[in-house]
Amino acid sequence: MRSALFALCILVSAGLGTRAQAQFPQPLPDPSLDLRAAAAGRTLVLTPDGGAVISHDGRWAGGIIERTRLFRMAPDGSVDPNWTVLPNGTVWAMELVGDELYLAGSFSNINGTPRRGLARVSLASGALSGWDPNNGSNTMYRFDTILAVGDDLYVGGGFTQIGTATRSHLAKIDRITGQLAASFAPTITSTSGVPVNALASDGTSLYVGGLFTQVNSTARSNAAKLGLGDGLLDPTWSSSFNGQVIRFALDGGSLYAIGCFSQVNGTARSFLARVSTAGVGTLDATWNPAPNQGCNYGLHVDANAVYVAGAFTQIGGAAAQRVGRLSKTGTGALDTSWQPTTEGGVFVFNARPTGNGQVFLQGEFVNINGSYTPGNARVNDIDASLLSGNIYSENRAQIAAIVDSPDGGIYAGGNFTRVGNVFQRGVLRISPNGQLDASWTPELGRQSRAFALVRDAAHVYVGGDFALRQNPSVSNLVRISHGGAIDSTWAPNPSQGVVFALALDEVGNTLLVGGTFLSLGGQSRNRIGEVSRTTALATAFNPNAQGTVNAIALDGNDVFVGGDFTSIGGQPRMRLAKVNRSGAVDPTFVADANGTVRSILLGPNSTLYVGGAFQNLAGPGRLVRLLRATGSAEPAWNTFPDLTVFALAPAADGFYVGGSFTSIAGEPRGQLARLSHDGTLASNFAPAGANLTQLSAIIEQGAKVTVGGSVNFFEPTNATRTGLAAFPREGVAPNGVTCSGFEATPCVPIP
Repeated sequence: MRSALFALCILVSAGLGTRAQAQFPQPLPDPSLDLRAAAAGRTLVLTPDGGAVISHDGRWAGGIIERTRLFRMAPDGSVDPNWTVLPNGTVWAMELVGDELYLAGSFSNINGTPRRGLARVSLASGALSGWDPNNGSNTMYRFDTILAVGDDLYVGGGFTQIGTATRSHLAKIDRITGQLAASFAPTITSTSGVPVNALASDGTSLYVGGLFTQVNSTARSNAAKLGLGDGLLDPTWSSSFNGQVIRFALDGGSLYAIGCFSQVNGTARSFLARVSTAGVGTLDATWNPAPNQGCNYGLHVDANAVYVAGAFTQIGGAAAQRVGRLSKTGTGALDTSWQPTTEGGVFVFNARPTGNGQVFLQGEFVNINGSYTPGNARVNDIDASLLSGNIYSENRAQIAAIVDSPDGGIYAGGNFTRVGNVFQRGVLRISPNGQLDASWTPELGRQSRAFALVRDAAHVYVGGDFALRQNPSVSNLVRISHGGAIDSTWAPNPSQGVVFALALDEVGNTLLVGGTFLSLGGQSRNRIGEVSRTTALATAFNPNAQGTVNAIALDGNDVFVGGDFTSIGGQPRMRLAKVNRSGAVDPTFVADANGTVRSILLGPNSTLYVGGAFQNLAGPGRLVRLLRATGSAEPAWNTFPDLTVFALAPAADGFYVGGSFTSIAGEPRGQLARLSHDGTLASNFAPAGANLTQLSAIIEQGAKVTVGGSVNFFEPTNATRTGLAAFPREGVAPNGVTCSGFEATPCVPIP
């Protein structure tokens, strides 16, 4: 990776000519944080050696990079370093037949070779085969489930085409040749969601579950029984579920189903039921475990028990944290001697015993039995203790917001679950010396995501997508003392959506809030509102934005609002508007954007900087300068980045721009630049080492600039700054050597 980066840098510097003498800074030594975000486990298949192949949404598995979305686990619980299969999208289901591993999902390539949703790889080597049922199709579809029956594969999902042939959410494919079966073409009718999620077969019939209303033009409510060969509907079997069926499991003449339903055949059944495979599909009148909430996803049946997993906290009135083992007899009572614990809010997708004392768990959890093991884990089948191994799944962390702390440090918020070896979610504090403040550990809750931060003299306010662990009724907006204590009595509770933007009104002692929520501070508020910093109750400010609010800037009695809305205050405004403190739209300010507005910054002399994904806003460009009075373009401005702007922040002599761009004002800049107010690009500020995606947060503190986003920063010793890095404002090295940022041999960083 390092050599490739330097090779690229050499090529770039060759094209810069005399610009290579500019003085560009390298990252400062601190903060040097290994930030990671928990990733979800999706599905798995067990291998004959006692290991597994595991699908997840992460980039790391057990700390090993480039195990993106798929990896093989050895029998001892370690990640196989020699097996590399890299889909570019999620694998939702797998089937293993001998050495052949069949993948179904929403990917479009495997290891860079085109494969649209279906593929076959070698279990032994990971090599991709030529098997390609979708060859000839350039349309992306989602394949959610796959089932092998003899030499045939049945696939279900959101697709309407296999290759160039029409198929309605269900198809049969030759497992050897990849040829589509012409005689099997049932029609699944659905009005929403993914129509087919569940498949099971007894060797004679195919049981299909999902979210549908008809099969072959005959009414069927989310479940059906078809012929394996011809796909014809069994006219007798008519088990009916009033909500989505997500998994099936067969056991003799019984079919177990789990999902989002509350009734089966008109009888109350909460999320889990057992029906007969014969006759009309009669509901088992006795077996009724009754999880207390759903949807629920994981289902496995063996000779002795039924394993279930999902969103429940009780089964049959007994405590069960998202995972349970049930009796196959009687009412299906919970086995209280086997109870793995997960933290609140866990959503588990699979629970599968291997037959040798192991149970695999997958989902969106962070902890199992109090140990950090996000996304994937194994527990003992006897006592539910966590088994050794390192199959946990993680992603690169994202920093979305930064604000200064009163002592000269910073607060940072984003999507992360650990910092180095410290378990910490959503928010952190960096001391003035650049080190993580290990004593500042507010607990927001599972997989917390913080998108916006502001502070006053007493508190830092955090907006995002979370629910407090100690008080789940407090969600999405909290305030934390500078000492690290969460004030759970202050609870505006934005609901039915998240918070993306915050702005302080120091005069009125209020907080302006924007996002996707539909209520705030006890009142109906569409995506923007205001709450008292004393009571947390909503004020009368109610502009009513019809679309997401991403940015808010307060200028006295004027409030500038940006996002994805198409109207606000009852007036048409495309993604940018000015409203007064009563919530009324200013009729004289009209500046429509043809794409998302991400950031707003007040400029000098009654100007306004606006950045985003738009290509036109009162003129061309993804960064514009407007007059605050009218929204018209300031005519002297012509500084344009080539890709999206996510962040704008003030500088002592201008302002900073962060985003996903690679050039600005016609000059190369990797996601970060500093501009003067006349649009001149700072020649001595182009930090080296940024790698991938975007910068979302920037703050200047004296001679230091701290930035965050979904990026890695590399320094000359090949260490990383994951998600968060600091740079000197100027790029002069201690020995006076100038640094271009593109050298094959790195410059010495400023201490």
